[in-house]
This record gives sequence, structure tokens and C-alpha cells, in this order.
Amino acid sequence: MKIIKTFDKLAIVFLLATSFLFFITGKVYAESDFKYKINEDGKTVTITKYMGKETDVVVPNEIDGYIVTTIGNVAFYYNANIKSVTLPQTVKDIQQSAFGACSNLVSINIPLNTETIGEQAFKGCKSLVSIYIPANVSKIGYYTFGGCESLSAFNVSVDNKKFSSDDGILYNKKQTELLCFPMNKLSNEFKIKDTVETIGKYAFAFNKKILKIIIPNSVKTIDTYAFYACEGLTNIDIPKNVYSLKRMSFAYCKNLKKVTVYGEKTFLDDEAFTASKSVEILCKPDSNAEAFARKNNVTYKYIDDFIKGDINGDKKITATDMLIMKKKLIGISMVKENEINVLDLNGDKKFSISDLLIMKRIIIGIKN
Repeated sequence: MKIIKTFDKLAIVFLLATSFLFFITGKVYAESDFKYKINEDGKTVTITKYMGKETDVVVPNEIDGYIVTTIGNVAFYYNANIKSVTLPQTVKDIQQSAFGACSNLVSINIPLNTETIGEQAFKGCKSLVSIYIPANVSKIGYYTFGGCESLSAFNVSVDNKKFSSDDGILYNKKQTELLCFPMNKLSNEFKIKDTVETIGKYAFAFNKKILKIIIPNSVKTIDTYAFYACEGLTNIDIPKNVYSLKRMSFAYCKNLKKVTVYGEKTFLDDEAFTASKSVEILCKPDSNAEAFARKNNVTYKYIDDFIKGDINGDKKITATDMLIMKKKLIGISMVKENEINVLDLNGDKKFSISDLLIMKRIIIGIKN
């Protein structure tokens, strides 16, 4: 009987132990100032919550014998007490909003082994001054540093294969995409590098210091929220090679008065200028920009260098233009849709012999 009872006790202990091992992964535990959960590998942990009161926080590399590899979603979120954070080199992943709205956080290290920094991980860290991106970081989520009003510079390791920095600005490695312009970088006027093809999501969002942006001809895409709520901008020139202004790209730019779109095929999303109430579009006749303005009841006019009758685009009306007009009238040369406004000299919205006669009188008058 004793042997059976002993066996039963051992069986119960074994069942409890195996049940504990089975359910331990994913449960939340507390160790001093940190709550954590054990990851699927059973050897590492994710910090889920900081509960301490320290202003200078040092995150340990181990908790209860488990290696700290992840700072979890909202782990330090909205902690206005923290001024500095030292993360262990064991951390590989900083998840979404991990340090979001830590308004008094001045400094934090990104560990050398870190591979991912999640979306909005440092959003609203108003006191954060600078950030170093080490070589192993391969992913940075959108709006990661949004609302960092004191941030004046990014510094990216030259060995990083995905990202780079130049003059404190964050780019992808080849610098074909401008990812984030620091909100506290002192620059009333900024000329974007001519290597840049894409102005990224939220790249300049909420920037109140920049008064003028010069966009080079290399740029093809202005992504969503790129210049959202840039209150200092009053006018912007969109080069002809830009083929897309995406949703909310210039929304809530309350002082934006004039947008000149040089490309005829540049696509403007219907919400590109949401709540930018005073904006006027300058564009080419029959362009996508004109169609956008008409559809959305936005004030527009044609670019000043547009001259009716100047068919060859040399800024003057000559016999060459009249010859081109004759060929188009008799069908030798095809009339393109975007040429009607140039050819329509009498303003009747169509091209006819009457326009040719007006052209002839203009040229005679010029010669006299």
C-alpha cells in the first residue's frame, strides 16, 4: 500500500510539473519592476510592462534565468517619469509603441543585436534628442519617430545594409527614399537630395520649422502623410517626373496657398490636400491636376508660362506654330487631347478654322 501511495504522489507531482511546463509559455510574470512573458523557445522573455518609478531605467539582460530579447508592445507606453533607458545587448526586437508617449525620455540606446523597431515605437517622445541605428537593424516601422519634437539627428551605422543617414536625416541604404526628417533639425529651407525617388510615409509630418521644400526632378512618389500638417509651408512645386501624390500627402497644411504641378500625368489622390483649405493648384491644361481640381472643387489656374497658340512650346507665337496648326487642321498631324487649350484661340472649347484665322492675324500683328 505504501508503494502504491508513493507512486500516486509521484504521478501527481509529475502531472503538475508537466502541466506547469505546458502552460508556462505566454503567461505573464512579475519580477521586481518588470512584468514579462516567456517566449515560445522557453529560454527567452518579452518585457510586457515596466512598473518601477525610476527616472533612469536599466533593463536587465536576464530575468529569473531567462534572457531578455524583446521589449513588448506598449511596455513603457505613456510613462512620463522616465528620462533615460539602457537596454541590454540581448534585445533583438522593440515592438509597436514600446516607448510611445514617454514625453520626458531624453536618451535610449538601440542595442547592437536589435533587428526590428516596431511601428510608432518612439512616437510622442518629445524630449528625445538623437538616435543611433546600429548595423543589425533591418526593419523600422512607419511613424516610429513621429512627434519627436526635440529630435535633431539620426546616426546610422555605416555597416547597416538597409538604412543610412546623411546630415542627420534617415534614408534607406541607397538613399532613394527619404524616411524621416528630424523635427528639430534647424532648416527653414531644405533641398531634397537628387538621389531621392520617394518621399516616405510621414517623412516630414508635423514639421513646423520648415518653410520651403525644394523637390528635385528625381522624385517620383510622394507617399501618404509625407508632409502632413507642415504648417510652415506656403507653396510647393511638384516636378514633372512625380507621378503620384498619395493620400493625405499634404493634408492639414493650413498655410499652404499654392501648389504648382508641372507634370501633365501626375496623379493626385482625392485626399492629398484634405483640410488644406486655402490651396490653389497651378497646372497644365487638360492635366490630371486640372481634373483633380475640377472634381474636388479646388481653385486652379494654368501655369503662367502657358501661352495660347504656342504649340511648339518655345514661349512665343510664330509661323512655325501656324504651320503645325494647319497640319493638325487638315489631319496630317493628330490633335492630342491636352493640346485643345493651346489650339483653342477663340475660347469655344474646340479647334477649328476660326482658330487658324486668329493665329494668322496674331502673327501679322506681331510682324507689323
